[in-house]
Amino acid sequence: MFSTVQKMILFIFFLQFSATQLFAQDELKLSEAFLKSVQEKNFALMKPWLGQNVNAMKEKWQQVVNNAHRGGFDIKLVKIKNIVPGRQIPNLPMKSIIAVYEYDGKDWDDLLLMITMDKKIKLVEIPLSSYMFALNEGRRGKNIKDAENN
Repeated sequence: MFSTVQKMILFIFFLQFSATQLFAQDELKLSEAFLKSVQEKNFALMKPWLGQNVNAMKEKWQQVVNNAHRGGFDIKLVKIKNIVPGRQIPNLPMKSIIAVYEYDGKDWDDLLLMITMDKKIKLVEIPLSSYMFALNEGRRGKNIKDAENN
C-alpha cells in the first residue's frame, strides 16, 4: 500500500502537525490566563507563564488592568475568539501572538503579547499595553494587518 519512504514522510508530517497544534493550544492557554488575570486583577495567575522579567511584566500588566477596569467597559464580557500567530522576531527566539476577542459585537485585535518559542512558552513582553482594551476604532484590525504583512 505505502512504501517505507511514504510512511516516513507521513509520520514526519504527522509529528510536525501535532507539534504545531500543541504550540497553538499553549498560545491560547497563555492568552486565556492573561485575560483571566486581568479580569480578576490577579497577577499571580500569570506565574506559570512568566520568565525572569517579572517586575517589568507586572508594571505593564497593571497598565492593562487599569485600561480594562475603566468606567464604561466590562472586562467580564471579553472572550477570546482565536489566536493569530505572528512571525519570529529576526535574530531573537520570540514571536508575537494576537488574541482576537469580541466585545460589543465587534472583533478587536489589540491584545498583543510577545512569547518565547521554546518548548514551554513564556510571556516575555507586553507591547502596546496602553492600547489593550482601549477599543480604539482607528486601530482596530491594524495588528492583524501588520502580522500578515511581516
